[in-house]
Parts: sequence; structure tokens; C-alpha cells
Amino acid sequence: MSALNLLVVDWDFFFPNPTLSADLGHNAVLYLWDHSEAPIFQTAVVWAPRAAAFQRNGLELPMTEGWENFWRRFHFSEGVTVLYGDSNLHAGRIFPTTFGWDQPAWGTVSLWDAHHDCGYKRTISFEEWQARGVLSCEDWMLAHYGRGSTLEVIYPEWRKRVGTVEPEPLVPVDRRVDDGTTIDRPYHAVYVCRSGAWVPPWCDDQFSQFIEGAPDSWPTEIPGNEWVHPRPDVLQEARQQIRNWEQLQERLGE
Repeated sequence: MSALNLLVVDWDFFFPNPTLSADLGHNAVLYLWDHSEAPIFQTAVVWAPRAAAFQRNGLELPMTEGWENFWRRFHFSEGVTVLYGDSNLHAGRIFPTTFGWDQPAWGTVSLWDAHHDCGYKRTISFEEWQARGVLSCEDWMLAHYGRGSTLEVIYPEWRKRVGTVEPEPLVPVDRRVDDGTTIDRPYHAVYVCRSGAWVPPWCDDQFSQFIEGAPDSWPTEIPGNEWVHPRPDVLQEARQQIRNWEQLQERLGE
């Protein structure tokens, strides 16, 4: 049997962010957000003030971009399976054996993401990671490297440059910026990550449309995924915060 390939798509690929070198001009300061996969980063406590900051400045809320024709660029095997969840951590647990194929590793793992997920500051070396045996959203690609897979990361066009913003990978990985071309390699399985700590909840309807357009007519939520989708509307809370801010300004001006 020829090599099998895994396609992993992180939803933040479609959300330009100036902290990762997207050129958003003077509005970049509104994106100075902390990120973590802790549950609070899925809630209105975090996202309502961020929405209010844009609305208070008379700006449209930032949305995901360029996802509408994404799936047309790929070749998929007959009966391809699409899994989805909120964290890319799950992608480090998906192997050919997950789908009943008698192969220990993927030939190629292709990650379309704004980050390389090949180990960051918490890990010094691949050997240390192996010894520790803990998988996270920051280093899940190492699990595939350890099995012998070839790794590649395709950054969104708005990332502009490879080798900037984030630390260098701990293992060899081919990295490039997306050039918009069609990909010839066939993919046998797909995992899509919503990245709810990076992409706002007001983009959740777009994510639903993206999943509905995937090559598998019945995408499957990956076992063990913990999330709410779509997330509760944070814009009502944002509007209330704006009203509170306006009332405060009126009182200060009296």
C-alpha cells in the first residue's frame, strides 16, 4: 500500500493577526490579546471586551477570510474521513491505525496553520519531549515526527515570512507561505481545528460553513473534544460594556 497522508487545517489560518505579522495598520493595537487553551478563553469574559474595543472605535469586527474555496485546492482519496475539534492537540493522536489502516505513520503530515506546532519554549529538544511524554497543542507535530512522518507547514499568505515571530521548530519541517496553488498530493484523512482561543466566537458560523463544505459529507467531532459550538453570543455583552463606558464618559464630563 502506498503512503497515506494527513491534512490538518487550523482555523486561525484564515484569521489575520498582527501579532503574527499580518499588516493591519493602526488597528493592530486592538489585537494585543493573550491566548491560552484554558476554558476562560472561550467565554464572553475574554471576547466581549475585545469586541467592544472594535465597536467603540467604529470598526467592523474582524472575520475569517479566504476559506470559501479552500477545499477545492486539494485531492482526497475516495471515502476520506474528516474529523474536527477545538484544539490541534487531537491531531497528534490521529494515525493511520485510527482508521483501520495497517501503517504505523503517515507519509506526510501537512499542517495549514499560522503556527508551526513543532515545539516552543516549554521544550528544549525533541529528546526531552520524548522523555516527558506529554502532548500539547504546541508540540503535537513531534508525535508524527517520532513515527517517521515527513512534516510540512504552510503558513497563510498574510504571515508574509517564514522564520519570524515564533521560535524555531525542534525538528526538521518544511515551511513555506501559501502561494495559492492546487496541491497534487492525495490526502486520506483530515483534521480541522477551530482554535477557539485564537479565533473569535463571532466567526463560529463561518467555521460551521467551512466544515459543511469539507470533502467528507459527514464530518465527525473527534472523541474527547470539549467545547461548545457555536459559542454563546458575546456581542450583547459587548454592547452593554460600550453603554457602560459611554455613561462613564458622560459622568466624567459633567
